[in-house]
Amino acid sequence: MGDFPRLLPATVAANTVFAGATSGGAAAPAFRGLVSADLPSSIAANTSGYAAKTAATADSASAGPVYPAFLYGTGTGLTLYADVSKLWYYPASGTLAATTFLGDLSGLADAASTATIAENVTNGLFYPVFVSGGSGNLALQVTSAKLYFNPATGTLGTTGTFNCSDLVAASTAPSFQMTDTTASAKSLRVVVDANVANFYESAGAAGDIISLDLANKRVGIGTAAPSYKLQIATSVAGDQAVRAVNSATTGSNYALVGVCNGATPTMNVGVFAYALNATTNRALVVTGTVAGATNHAIYCDSAAQVYFAGNVGIGTAAPGVKLDVNGAATVSGDFIVGSILRTYLQNVGIGAATWGTSAQNVLGLGNGVAPTTSPSGMGQLYVESGALKYRGEGGTITTLGASSDTAAPARDTLRVLKETVFAGVATTSYSNGSTYTIDGSVYTCQVVSSGAVDMVATGLRIRQGTTGSTGSSHMKIVNGATGDFLSIVGEARFRRGKWGLWTRMASWDYTNAGTTCFGGTLAIYAAGKWGVGLRSRVKNLLGAPNSATGGIASDFWWTTAVTTATYPGVSTADVLLAYFRTPTDVDIYYGTYSGGWPTMESMTLMATMQMQTTQTVTAANSGPVIAATVDLWWQMGGSSATSGTYEIIFDRWRITSWE
Repeated sequence: MGDFPRLLPATVAANTVFAGATSGGAAAPAFRGLVSADLPSSIAANTSGYAAKTAATADSASAGPVYPAFLYGTGTGLTLYADVSKLWYYPASGTLAATTFLGDLSGLADAASTATIAENVTNGLFYPVFVSGGSGNLALQVTSAKLYFNPATGTLGTTGTFNCSDLVAASTAPSFQMTDTTASAKSLRVVVDANVANFYESAGAAGDIISLDLANKRVGIGTAAPSYKLQIATSVAGDQAVRAVNSATTGSNYALVGVCNGATPTMNVGVFAYALNATTNRALVVTGTVAGATNHAIYCDSAAQVYFAGNVGIGTAAPGVKLDVNGAATVSGDFIVGSILRTYLQNVGIGAATWGTSAQNVLGLGNGVAPTTSPSGMGQLYVESGALKYRGEGGTITTLGASSDTAAPARDTLRVLKETVFAGVATTSYSNGSTYTIDGSVYTCQVVSSGAVDMVATGLRIRQGTTGSTGSSHMKIVNGATGDFLSIVGEARFRRGKWGLWTRMASWDYTNAGTTCFGGTLAIYAAGKWGVGLRSRVKNLLGAPNSATGGIASDFWWTTAVTTATYPGVSTADVLLAYFRTPTDVDIYYGTYSGGWPTMESMTLMATMQMQTTQTVTAANSGPVIAATVDLWWQMGGSSATSGTYEIIFDRWRITSWE
C-alpha cells in the first residue's frame, strides 16, 4: 500500500497518500490521490477473486459469492448499475427507485471497462453479498428470506417474509405488479399516475377494479374517475353494483344504513335513489320478505310525513290516479275527500258490510247517530233506527222512507221537519230574559228566583230552587223568532194535520221537589187558547203520584181551559209523542229511546184528545188558532224545592210529518 506518514499536514486532503508518482519513472514522494495500484490485492476489484460475475455463471452453486458493484450516484443514492439501467437505493430515506432494470450484472460499474476504484467518500465502491438463487436469479440473502432479481425479466421476487418498513417507488408513473405464476391465474398491477392510484388485473386497464382519487379523496370501483366519495359502476347486464349482506343470528341486524345528520344544511337526505333510461325503471324494489304478522316489506316507524309526487298503486303496477287500490281497503279513521268522491265498485257501504242478495250498485248506510247541528252550505244523510233521513242546512229533518217508521194511520212516509239534539251542545249557563241561538232557532230564557237554566253534557237542564213558588223556569222559541214553529211546520200542514211533536227526557231528580212539580215540552198558543203539553215527569199533578218518582202525563188547552189527559201509571218511558190528526184531535204516545227514536208501532197509545167539543175559537174571541201564534216550550215548574234544587234534563226533540 506504500509508506504512510505518521503526521499529516493540515492541508492534506482526505483519501490521499504520500508516495511516488503512479507512472513516468522515479520521482520524489509527494501527497497525491489514492489509485487502485496503491491498494493491496486482497481488497482490490479484480477478475481473479472479486470480479463481478455474469448471471449465467452465478446460477450454479459452485459460482460462490458474487459481488456486483454499488456506486455512489447523484445525491445521496447508491446506484446498482446493470449496463445503462440503474436501481437506486437512498439510505437517507430507505427507498428504492428504478429505471427499467434489465440486463446482465457484469462489470463493477456502469460498464466493466470503466470500473474504477473509489477515491473519495462521495464515489465509494461497495460490495453487498449476493448468493446464487437458481433459475437465472441473483438472491440477496436477508436472514432466512431471499430477495430475488431476475436480470432476464427485470423482476424482483421473494421467499419467506421480506420485511420492509417503508417501500417507496418514485417516478412520473410508478407501478408495482404481483404476478401469480399459477396457470391461468390473474395478476394484480398497481399504478400511480396523475393523482390516481389504479388497482387492476395486469391484462386489463385502469378503472377496472379500484381507483383511488388521491387529490379529491374519492374511491371508485369500476370507474377510473370517481365523482363521489364512493362511486361504484358496472355495465354488466344483470350485475348488482352493491350487495350488502348481514348474516348475524342474534339481535337486531342491519345490512345497509344511511344517515345524514348535518345540523345546518337546507336539506338532509339519508338515501337517494333513481332509475332511468330503461323500458321499465324501478328506483326501489323490495323483494324476498315473506308474508307474516310481524313481517313488513317496507316499515316506516317515523312520525314524519310520507310524500309521493306520482301515483301510488296497491295491488296494481299501473296506478292511474294518486292512490289506486286493487282490492279491499279498510279505513279505521276519517276518510276525507277534498273534491269529488267517485266509485266504480258494485256496492258501497258506510257502516255496512253487506248489501243484500243479488245487490248491485247499492249504497248501504248502517244505523248512525243523528247530527246535532247543521253545518252551513250542506245537508246530511243518515240512517236512524233503520229509517233513511235527511237533515237540511236549516235543521229540517226529512225521513225519506222506512217501512218500520211509516206508522201513521195513513201509512204515509215519515218526514223529519226539524230535530235538535241538546246533548253535545257546548255547555253554558243561560240568563233570565236573554236570547240564545241553538241549532238555528232563537230561544228566550226565563229563570224564576233561585232557579237555573243551563246546558250540560247530557242536555238542556232546568232547575227549580227553594224560592221559586209555583212559577216555572223555561226555554222557549217564541212565535216570530228565527226558527220558530211556523217556519218548521207551516200554516197549511198545521191546519191539515198529520204532524207530530216528539220529546225525549234524559233524566230527572225530584228528591227535593215540593208539593207538586212538572217538567215537559209544550206547543202552545201564546194567548192560552190552544196547546198540548207533553209532561215527561210530574209529581202530584195530572194524576201522577205525590212521590219523588212521579210519572208521565199530558194535558191540553182549549179557550184557556186546561184538560187533564189520562195518566198511564208509573213508567220508565223517556219519549212522548203528540200526533196531530188535525189541530183539535191529538193522539198521545209514550215509548223508550234505544239507539234512536222508537217507531210509532212500538209505542203505547196513552190518550186521544178531542179538544174542540162545543166551543170554537174565532175572531170573536181574539182570532182563530194559526201556526203563526204557536210557541214551543221546555219547562220545569211547580212548588219551591224543600232544599237545594230539583231538576229535569231534556236530551232532544223533533217535529215530524207523515206525507
